[in-house]
Amino acid sequence: MHSMSKVSSKGQITLPLKVRKQFGVDKGDIIIFDFVGENLVIRKARNIENYFNSLPPLGSSYKEKLEEVIAADICGNQ
Repeated sequence: MHSMSKVSSKGQITLPLKVRKQFGVDKGDIIIFDFVGENLVIRKARNIENYFNSLPPLGSSYKEKLEEVIAADICGNQ
């Protein structure tokens, strides 16, 4: 599948409708830009419910663990 989008004067792009539909991207979703060699890979971040399901039971280090899980996903170190 090939799709194209033009970069605006503000550096913004619009994801084509068929890309949004295929990957389930909706308003408010987080998009991650990864650099793989000379290539740019764009992917949708996981849903927040996935983060909560991967956490241990609630405890004093809850916030720190959540931040670690989110950072690992954003950096691609799942």
